[in-house]
Amino acid sequence: MPAAQSAPLSPDNLRALRHVLSSGRLEARFGIGGAIALLAGCAPLGLALHGRPAGSDRIVLAAMLATVLLFACLLLRKLLRQRTRLWRPLAEALADGAKQVTHGHLHTLEAAGEGGLRYTVDGEVLHLWPLAGPFDGPGLAPMQRIDRLQHLAGTEVALHWLPIAPQQGLLLEAHYPEAPARRRSRPSEDGDHRRAAWHARELILVLALALPAGTLPLAFADGFDAGGLGLTLAIGLLTCGAIAVLGWLQVRRRAGRGLRLATLTGPVTECLRTPPGGKHRPARHWYRVGGVLICPGGRRTAPVNLGQHVDVEFLAGDGEADDVLVAFGPAVEPPAGA
Repeated sequence: MPAAQSAPLSPDNLRALRHVLSSGRLEARFGIGGAIALLAGCAPLGLALHGRPAGSDRIVLAAMLATVLLFACLLLRKLLRQRTRLWRPLAEALADGAKQVTHGHLHTLEAAGEGGLRYTVDGEVLHLWPLAGPFDGPGLAPMQRIDRLQHLAGTEVALHWLPIAPQQGLLLEAHYPEAPARRRSRPSEDGDHRRAAWHARELILVLALALPAGTLPLAFADGFDAGGLGLTLAIGLLTCGAIAVLGWLQVRRRAGRGLRLATLTGPVTECLRTPPGGKHRPARHWYRVGGVLICPGGRRTAPVNLGQHVDVEFLAGDGEADDVLVAFGPAVEPPAGA
């Protein structure tokens, strides 16, 4: 393999890893809770099956019991495999505080069928699962499949990664020395916090319109009733008001941590796409700038192409807090010679 050097984890690496670990622990809690609920549901099925005479009902109950037990066992097996393969190495890396850095010439980069990316550096292959930078919003889940990929070819690369198996690991950063990025910052202003909170306000507005609209049909379920209509609207508006207040407090708390507005300017070195997860989760587009992978979502101000210089504006997180993405779009003043 190309020579890999040990290096300490940067503060951004530590925040990204803590974010992934906290998400994994939350997923594990829900998974274990679901498995326990399924196993608890087996008790009444077992009691109903016990003592029932042979017949079609007994066969149906036995099939239901076997299906629930099988599903619970598969869920627990998946969680145990994730803990052994992913969460434990992450926790050990956090405790150790070190990562591997591989420098070399990038020959090819391709999406792996089982998820992640295959980097061929100086003739050797590294299978790495990329992690997103420490930004708020969606994170690229480890082991997630990538169905579209563009990258700078025929260039040098420096991969910062955590080993989890021979020639496999979690990719923290991928720096392209021939496509450097520069970072500048200034004290944040009220306007920066308002821009950062705009998309959260959009979500609150959508909820405020959707909840009353969704409750209106209930008032007409048994014929028009003015009293029922008023009560339904009142419940919907109170619910929306509570959601709006909680959302406003969350946005204010999160944005208040960002004391500096940072701007990262550089070329896009990788473009990734993760496939949709059903009709309620569309495909997501990811861009690597300055070594860090970012999903701008609705904060992208214009279409962005590979190699194009972009400005990434974000409120720099205070302490262990995530950075809050403000804007992502074509650079206003690209570096000279770009």
